[in-house]
Amino acid sequence: MFDPVAFVASLPSGPGVYRMLDASGRVLYVGKAKNLRRRVSSYFGARDSLAPRTAHMVRRTASMHATPTATEAEALVLERSLIRSLAPRFNIQFRDDSSYPYLVVTDEEWPRLLVRRQPFSGVREAFGPYPAAARAWRAADMLRKAFRIRDCDDAMFAHRSRPCLQHQMGRCSAPCVGAVDADEYAGQLDDAREVLRGRAAEVRQALIGRMREAAGALDFERAAALRDRVADLAAIAAAQSVDGVKGEDTDVLAVATLHGARLIAVGMLRSGRWMGERFVEPREPDPRSGDDALAATDAELLEAFVASEYEDPRTARPSRLVLPADAMPDAGLVDALAARGLRIARRLSPDMRRWQAMTLDAAALQLRSRSLRAGTQRERAARLAEALGRGALFRIECVDVSHTQGERAVASCVVWEDGMKRSAYRRFDVAPPVPGDDFAAVEEAVFRRFVGGRDGGAALPQLLVVDGGPGQLLRARTALERAGVELQVIGLSKGPRRKVGEEVVHRGPERGPLRLPPSDPALLLLQEIRDEAHRVALAAHRTRRARARLTSPLDAVRGLGPARKEALLHAFGGLAGVQGASVEALARVRNVGPGLARAVWNHFHARPAGAG
Repeated sequence: MFDPVAFVASLPSGPGVYRMLDASGRVLYVGKAKNLRRRVSSYFGARDSLAPRTAHMVRRTASMHATPTATEAEALVLERSLIRSLAPRFNIQFRDDSSYPYLVVTDEEWPRLLVRRQPFSGVREAFGPYPAAARAWRAADMLRKAFRIRDCDDAMFAHRSRPCLQHQMGRCSAPCVGAVDADEYAGQLDDAREVLRGRAAEVRQALIGRMREAAGALDFERAAALRDRVADLAAIAAAQSVDGVKGEDTDVLAVATLHGARLIAVGMLRSGRWMGERFVEPREPDPRSGDDALAATDAELLEAFVASEYEDPRTARPSRLVLPADAMPDAGLVDALAARGLRIARRLSPDMRRWQAMTLDAAALQLRSRSLRAGTQRERAARLAEALGRGALFRIECVDVSHTQGERAVASCVVWEDGMKRSAYRRFDVAPPVPGDDFAAVEEAVFRRFVGGRDGGAALPQLLVVDGGPGQLLRARTALERAGVELQVIGLSKGPRRKVGEEVVHRGPERGPLRLPPSDPALLLLQEIRDEAHRVALAAHRTRRARARLTSPLDAVRGLGPARKEALLHAFGGLAGVQGASVEALARVRNVGPGLARAVWNHFHARPAGAG
């Protein structure tokens, strides 16, 4: 039996992180505290003063754990890490944030400037997020050109023997062949990073100074290169400049609410330029669940967002936040943000109030737009349920298979829940007994999706759609029977003329095919889901096929690394030449030697054990 009084008495008075668990041991909530004992005791004191959401959480708490930390900043980092890994029911989490692109500097010997989406790996520093991918790609291209930063992959970089076309066009300094030393390349990269931090004017003045020094030293070639870089930098500034407020980089936060749904908008000011807004959706309780007590206030929502958004030290962030007046975070979080050089504005200028109002209007407009789209989706789902003669549809899944003449088949399983739910998509590498057998591939994919009932916790759909006709439908039903799952499954095939709008819905021999008018909302929904399943399967198949074609039979030879493999292919003009070469000829290739030459020859010519 959990004794809150004894637990509180055992806690230190310093900073740390605490976890609340229910009777089954699942983590309900993860929180941080400047003073663990005082914070945890506040839950079990005067419970009548607790907010409904907090009181509901405390009633379900059956045990607690605490982890002391050295500082409150460490507690903040640990709290966010545990929230991401444990996904507690009562902590606020967010959707869509990972969909926004960043410009990142890779953590390599010769770093690159790339466009990436979170989560980051192998990244030294990140700038963003950008509200539009096109803007991020354009900025990356202009900066790489202006500062001659490489964008080739590591395989190409490691095997260059002469500069590529990018160097000849003046867009890369060719570190791959030693055309630039490490210090100079690092300086080019630092200049690009300063521009991304909003210090383009300072970089331009420094470049002009270096250009004049080079001209004074009669190094006219270098002076001309610097002159071109100054011109490129001016083009970047011209492309980015719009009228805005001057001053430090700022994020303006606002929350809009409509029919119980909420959306966070982040307006971005960088170097006096309004970069636009991006939108983040909180993971709130499903309205159908009846857990209204779990809804957080706007202030709690923004505090959780600020704590999760601005913690990564690799990400270049603004120096100022603008929040609604009633959403000021607690003192511990304010101090942790200040340690990262991020302060919260308390007195707003008229310009800041104008940007704040604009951000709130943008959030409200986006929420109305999403509400209209969701309403249309629900209307289509209701019409589909009516056409199929069944109850309401909250979740629909669709399976499709993609391959090239049977090669590298991949199946996709996409999910619809008031719109396409990308986080729940599945992909399967399938291997039917006969390559190209779509029926067997569908059966394998459906069985793997549903084997084990609820598939380790994944929700079951009310309807399964397979892309295909009666054959695919029959094999999907067989797979569901093998998996021990009962749900409605239909097939969607193109009509005799294979034209959009003439699709046939196959419901099985007991009910016969169903034809819907081309403009029927039910058919439009099925087409949308089918097309998404096809897109995902095709993309996964192309990725698998491309990955397979990057391999070589020589990869299976032990001791044969990339350099020796390239030397062999170069010496004999390709793989066929290597296969036809003698052991003596192979051994004459530089760095190969007799032992490795024999291993290569045996790989292609030795008979399997037991062969006659």
